[in-house]
Amino acid sequence: MIGGVWTLYKYFKEKNRDFYSEILSKVYEPLFTQLVKMEYSRKLLENL
Repeated sequence: MIGGVWTLYKYFKEKNRDFYSEILSKVYEPLFTQLVKMEYSRKLLENL
């Protein structure tokens, strides 16, 4: 009984990890890349 509950817990925990990992890669990675580009451009323009 306890083993079954533990297996379900591990399954849903892993499923959630995959879900949030996918969100991070699809949504936040492009946003972070754009932010880095903007900050780099701002720094270059500041030094002119």
